[in-house]
Amino acid sequence: METPTVCQESVWNISMLQASILVVSRTPELANRLIDSLNEAYSGADDSIEVLLSWNGTQDDEAMIKAGRFGQQIAQRDPYHFASNMNNLAKKAKGEFLIFANDDLIADPGAIDVAIERLKSREDVGIVGAQLRTSTGSLAHAGIHFTAYGSPYHQLEHFAPCDHAASARERLVPAVTGAFFAMRRLEFLQIELTESFNVCGEDVLLSLHTRERLNKQVLYCPAMSGIHDAESTRSKFEQQQENADDMKRMRTGWLEMLQRADKADVLIELNAAQVEAEDLRGLCSEAIASCHKLALEIESQTLHQAHLTKEHLESSLLQAENRRLRARVQQLENLAREQRSPDRA
Repeated sequence: METPTVCQESVWNISMLQASILVVSRTPELANRLIDSLNEAYSGADDSIEVLLSWNGTQDDEAMIKAGRFGQQIAQRDPYHFASNMNNLAKKAKGEFLIFANDDLIADPGAIDVAIERLKSREDVGIVGAQLRTSTGSLAHAGIHFTAYGSPYHQLEHFAPCDHAASARERLVPAVTGAFFAMRRLEFLQIELTESFNVCGEDVLLSLHTRERLNKQVLYCPAMSGIHDAESTRSKFEQQQENADDMKRMRTGWLEMLQRADKADVLIELNAAQVEAEDLRGLCSEAIASCHKLALEIESQTLHQAHLTKEHLESSLLQAENRRLRARVQQLENLAREQRSPDRA
């Protein structure tokens, strides 16, 4: 890819915006919900940021999309392909920073402010990834790790609530999700999203390329956050289900990165595994303590119920015995009256 000249850089900087938010969508309800959330996610001036949309839906649905605070722009109407759609949007963008967001995301207040601040203050960081939670409050994303065979997975996904301490630590991670992340525009254009994936995985490979080719780090930033119910759109389309070829590409990319990795990169992988092991150990301890507490509560309730049952049984027996004695006393009194009766004389 052609490297921009100093003259081109100067021209760009004259009209450059603070950031460009890039979104691929075909569902107006989701796009509008995201656009509404962006109003509070960025606190800068309205004209310092742009929202570029790659629209894959119908013309009728397109007419339903809101303008939003930043005046979203339908930048292109290309057939759906996440990587190529995003790459083309990035080339049209005027922002110094790029914010990539799925249309089924709800960004939290201040999330974009935090992402931009981290990129400004951390020259060693090439990607800032978000903490994502489900609409029910469980942790959906806190960085992507790799198994011993190179298969990627979301750390502690659905294993912990979103406010658990395990998800609150800002740290370097092997990779982050493409649902909500930020990069410097010029750095992204040097590597771009790989367009050979069938369904998903280009975000994982982008993280690996950032570490390997840009020699920059991937930062998990819990202060950049939002709600994301994974695959709320993808699950509705059969052609977007999990793909074995894509998984193989991700495993190959990770192994190739490790083969060329320096000590610092290997330490990131090792530290990520150690931190997760400690987090899982803590979660297991909490689960065991919770189970023990529950067992004690059940035992206490059982004993209480047994005590109540014993008291009820004793009371029933006592009442029955009282009724029997009262009946016997009545019989004796009746017999005594009969014996005293004049007729019997």
